[in-house]
This record gives sequence, C-alpha cells and structure tokens, in this order.
Amino acid sequence: MFSFSLRRRALAGLMSITVVVGFLGSGGARAADRVALVIGMAQYRNVPALSNTVNDARLLSATLSRIGFDVTTLIDTPQEELREELDKFAFR
Repeated sequence: MFSFSLRRRALAGLMSITVVVGFLGSGGARAADRVALVIGMAQYRNVPALSNTVNDARLLSATLSRIGFDVTTLIDTPQEELREELDKFAFR
C-alpha cells in the first residue's frame, strides 16, 4: 500500500503538467482558434522537485505548436502569476 508521502508525490506528479486545450469550432477550426495552455511545475513547497515535468511540458508545447496550436507555456510559475495567466488565457 502507498504511504501518504508516496501518494502525495504521485498526485503531484499527475498534476505537475496541466494542459488546458480549448477548441473553438469543429475539427476544421482555424489555427487562430486552436489554443493551448501548458503548465509545467517541478517545484512544490512540500514535495521534492519532480524530475521530468518541465521537459515534458516543453515537449508537449512544441508538439502542439507543430500541429497548429497557439501555445502558451508556463514553467514553475509562482501562484499569483499563474492565476493572472489563467485569467488572461480564459478570455482569449
């Protein structure tokens, strides 16, 4: 059985890369309508640093860009700035 610490680390790992992809219209949407927000977090206050989240976020961003998304990438963004960026992204 997982210890509390290990479960917490696993949960942090799952949440470390959050991808918010908004599709406007159908599969034939214009590139300007295909937007993605990729957040890579490796640094947490009460959890040891996560090793691959930043690289994964960058790779995902590059992949989404290559297939036509307008991508915003945030890496280890402080909480207040993250909130501001989420607000901006929500109104794109």
